[in-house]
Amino acid sequence: MGRLLRCPVCGYGMVAAKAKGENGVSYRLYQCGQYKNKGRTVCQANTINADKAEKYVIDELERVVMEPYFIEKFVKRMNEERTDAERPIQEEKKRLLSTKRKTEKADR
Repeated sequence: MGRLLRCPVCGYGMVAAKAKGENGVSYRLYQCGQYKNKGRTVCQANTINADKAEKYVIDELERVVMEPYFIEKFVKRMNEERTDAERPIQEEKKRLLSTKRKTEKADR
């Protein structure tokens, strides 16, 4: 989530953390990575509840992936990757056919 969640003050990635409430129950949260690594002199904690943050990110991803632009771009990329994956196979096929023809000529 650190790449998706950014500190609202410094823009650094948020990192997972835990905190204990007054009743001793542990809570999952995200806080500024700079704050966690370097302390208050760099930034503030800027914590957010992990469950709420993760739900928001998942909801946004679901919304985005259903947009026609995203779907078209995704399909185009998959087709390009498929073509790139086939290229070495086609080259190997040509090489094998050439070797086969040479072997057949030599056997005659």
